[in-house]
Amino acid sequence: MEKLRKAYRTSSEIHRKKGHDYINRLQIATSDYLKICREISAKVLITIQDYKEHNELKINVLLIELKRYHDLLVLFVSQVERRIIFGEQIPHEEKLFSIFEPHTEWLSKGKLHRPVELGRNVCVVSDQHQFILFHEVLQKTVDKHTTIGIGKKVVELYKKEHYKHKSISFDRNYYSYAAKIKLTALFEFVVLPKPGKKTEQVNQLENSTRFVQLRNAHSAVESNINHLEQTGLDKCPDKKEKGFKRYVALGVLAYNLQRLGKLLRAA
Repeated sequence: MEKLRKAYRTSSEIHRKKGHDYINRLQIATSDYLKICREISAKVLITIQDYKEHNELKINVLLIELKRYHDLLVLFVSQVERRIIFGEQIPHEEKLFSIFEPHTEWLSKGKLHRPVELGRNVCVVSDQHQFILFHEVLQKTVDKHTTIGIGKKVVELYKKEHYKHKSISFDRNYYSYAAKIKLTALFEFVVLPKPGKKTEQVNQLENSTRFVQLRNAHSAVESNINHLEQTGLDKCPDKKEKGFKRYVALGVLAYNLQRLGKLLRAA
């Protein structure tokens, strides 16, 4: 393992410092590093082959874990070779950001101090009383592709005979023309700000009194998010995707109970 660590450090230092003939030196160092990785891979395969017929439960469990990590080794060796040796751009959907939590995604937040985060996007829908009506853990999708689905689910969960769907408000990055048309058929008024250059008609709509009032009320979502973090969703200690989704649901439940308690105490 010392040989492997040394080879890794050599290639990573070349990548960090760059300098004269950077690409050629990096490819040579990386080739040496990958050669050692393949030697380890071969030894692991021999071990798996030698013990695969073993009947002891503990050994079988260890072999399953060993095979999983070996598959990851093969994956990363392939990706490093494609990226550095052959100069190929690795598609984003092929990248793995955590070997312990494979469902983790690379989230570009665009914020000043935290432009990128590792985790999962969670959609939250709240009403005028700040109760969370609906939440969903999103998987490898952009906001504007979820807009129609969110609107439909809210209508399905809260039937019109019991609720009045007067308006629904989204952030700017949820906009699409198709979403605006679909949601207009479901809600009396749709606040879906259009990014980029706007027509005169769109400008008039977005500057109207009702649009501005509802859009300003949308800022309460930021308060919802902050309260969710206070009820435990700042960091998820549970493991695997199922545990993550369960923890998010419990956090939403805790938030709603806390909100209900505040209203009852104030009454």
